[in-house]
Amino acid sequence: MNWITNAFLSLFYLGVFGPESSEQHARLLEPPSRASMWRVGFPNPRDEDDNQGYCGGFGVQYHKNNGKCGICGDRWDDEPRQHEAPHGIFANGLITRRYKQGYIIPVVVDVTANHNGHFEFKLCPNDNIFRDPTQACFDQFPLRTSEGYKYPIFGSDGIGYQQLYVELPLTVTCEQCILQWTYVAGNNWGTCDNGTSGVGCGPQEHFRSCADIQIQPRPLLTQFLKPNGDSSSVELSAKDNLGFDRNVFPEDQEAALRRKKLYLQTILAKVKEMILVTEQSESKNDQDLGMEKGLEKMREEELQEKIFAPANDHQNDLDYGPVDNDAAHWDDGDPNPWWAKIISNKH
Repeated sequence: MNWITNAFLSLFYLGVFGPESSEQHARLLEPPSRASMWRVGFPNPRDEDDNQGYCGGFGVQYHKNNGKCGICGDRWDDEPRQHEAPHGIFANGLITRRYKQGYIIPVVVDVTANHNGHFEFKLCPNDNIFRDPTQACFDQFPLRTSEGYKYPIFGSDGIGYQQLYVELPLTVTCEQCILQWTYVAGNNWGTCDNGTSGVGCGPQEHFRSCADIQIQPRPLLTQFLKPNGDSSSVELSAKDNLGFDRNVFPEDQEAALRRKKLYLQTILAKVKEMILVTEQSESKNDQDLGMEKGLEKMREEELQEKIFAPANDHQNDLDYGPVDNDAAHWDDGDPNPWWAKIISNKH
């Protein structure tokens, strides 16, 4: 009977929550993603659906594309994928943030509706703004958060601006890296790894976005890593939010957490300010454009009035000189009607 129960519950959850939830949306705002950078003033085309990079939806991703998704949230079978180079209209090689190698960087994700799940962050040192890599490049560099490689999103706390830190690798520098954010939802019913069934198990809907960043070298760190090999296993708690070793700059752990939280709040406030400035600028441009169009319309109407207005009748003001009485009459003395028309200018 278990399979009957599981089947019933699967249909129930599909009916209630739906495999392609239209409410569950999210966007990467910090660092500004290819889809959302226009919101904070970057000269990139507007993507009004920047919170819908969901791989085409659950059905498309799993039933048509075998679980595959574009590296930046486009449908796998899209051609071209609009958020990927070389042909995507939103992939223009704009570097939105510059960091130092090994730094712990602030991240802001705007979640408009939450159905549990978790965030994942990965990095690809691409160094080619004209062609994007495959997913295999990202899979080599998973990035850690304070909660490990999967940052959980649960309950009402998962709605709105999510602020967190992500640790960049100590050994990676690049002119152009692509930071990939993926939101793996957890609201669908499926089969768990242990054979049981439940919500959050099995295939889940994905949201994804990309940000083009630059990671600059830190000479002293580079020199230190050369003789010591890869030191990327340094724990997140061993650094402050600027990437310095706490052994060099000792501080109380509680004070460090407060400072990190304050720094995230500052970053979020700046993101909101940039969004507001961009919206106000666009609103003013729309108003100016509206006024300009209004003036153009008035000028056009005025011109039309001048072109099609009836001419003033000044015929009575014309001086034709003295009337030739001989031409005004026929030889027999009768009035000449044609001459009368010529004089009156009505022919």
